[in-house]
Amino acid sequence: MDRAIDECIRENVLRDFLMEHRAEARAMSIFEYEQERHMQQEREAGWTFTVVET
Repeated sequence: MDRAIDECIRENVLRDFLMEHRAEARAMSIFEYEQERHMQQEREAGWTFTVVET
């Protein structure tokens, strides 16, 4: 993640924002990644425990 932020700063992509809010941006991206992984696991578990009513 730090490499991506460094590259964005070097390439002038959101440079000012990332220089000011680097720690916050890093923490949010890690949280979002974990959240997406969790949601995928929940979907997979739901497929396992789905009850079909007739």
